[in-house]
Amino acid sequence: MMITDTLRSSLRPGDVVFTRIDNLLYRHVAKATQSWTSHVGVLVSDPAGGLRVAESRVPRCAYSALDAFIARSENGMYAIRRPETALTGEQQAKLEDACAARMGGWYHLGFAY
Repeated sequence: MMITDTLRSSLRPGDVVFTRIDNLLYRHVAKATQSWTSHVGVLVSDPAGGLRVAESRVPRCAYSALDAFIARSENGMYAIRRPETALTGEQQAKLEDACAARMGGWYHLGFAY
């Protein structure tokens, strides 16, 4: 399932994108969390002017294009969860700094919304 242009135009930094990865490690994540989802990323600004996904993926944290992130999901399934209020410029900068600091780091199993 691809993201429609209407949805894409409404996305903003700080939105969280949930997917389901079909392999043993991620199936265990879904089972442990008692959820259909097994992987998550957060939307951050892309230097080209759009949005990209910051994710902790095997083996190391990386940025991914949103379409590529969703394409890896089983049957193209995804869900987007948004903070109740849009991030301020300061909060967005802190999120982007925190993501940048983790890029290249080893895969991390923890998540707390």
